[in-house]
Amino acid sequence: MSGRGHRLLSRKWLFLLSLFLVVRVVALVIGIVFFTLGAYEQSISHLIIAGACLALILLLQMIHSIEHTKIVCPNCRSQILRTSRCSKHRMAKKLLGSYTLRLALQIVFTNSFLCQFCNQRYQWRGKKSGHTANPEGA
Repeated sequence: MSGRGHRLLSRKWLFLLSLFLVVRVVALVIGIVFFTLGAYEQSISHLIIAGACLALILLLQMIHSIEHTKIVCPNCRSQILRTSRCSKHRMAKKLLGSYTLRLALQIVFTNSFLCQFCNQRYQWRGKKSGHTANPEGA
């Protein structure tokens, strides 16, 4: 057995990686806008902002590429944040040509998502209820 375990829908990592994906798309759009403005107006400050956006995209991509394979769907055991060319469910939908971008936006804004491989809806609210220790009894 390998030492690399899967995180079955770890809420923290699933939310963070989805947020990183959304921030990468926004940073890409902002970087393109500032690069074209900097090239058109020949302003170095606009080009510095575009370079900072590129650096942010590269940093978030490195974090995403390290951690995205560890989060799998509990039903079909597929890696849900990985861009793979395997067959998706026939009801899976795209957003701007990407299945994972749609999934990331669902996770960030609705706290639920529809798996693009098995078409199962997963939703969570708050923390899991568990047994708490009784402070009065020993």
